[in-house]
Amino acid sequence: MGDTEKQLAKQELAPLAARLREARLNAGYKRFEDAARKAGMSVNTLKSYEYGKFVPNAFNIAALAKAYAVSCDWLLGLSEYPTGLPADSFLVDAKLAEKILRAESAAEIAKLLQEEHAKWRKGERRDLGES
Repeated sequence: MGDTEKQLAKQELAPLAARLREARLNAGYKRFEDAARKAGMSVNTLKSYEYGKFVPNAFNIAALAKAYAVSCDWLLGLSEYPTGLPADSFLVDAKLAEKILRAESAAEIAKLLQEEHAKWRKGERRDLGES
């Protein structure tokens, strides 16, 4: 690989490397050793990813995302939200989906979603399946 190709490869890895570093620090891992242990990889491997020398494989992307409590999509630059969802979003479960399908108007759907969102914002909805 020539110098030009190496420079292009490094530029392409820069956003991933930056997000890996940001995620590690935001997760409270100041030391590479602690983050590497949590992700199940060597310190040298982790450093090589953060310094943009190598591209992590899918398994290591998933391990790092899990260790740092962020989404793989965010690490890869496919989402602007670290958790994969905007902070004010909520998930629609099967019960709510049924209610939406039975709704007779757009206004009724909007009301259902507003009620559900209000529950979510108050912390009354913690995970899927709760109503």
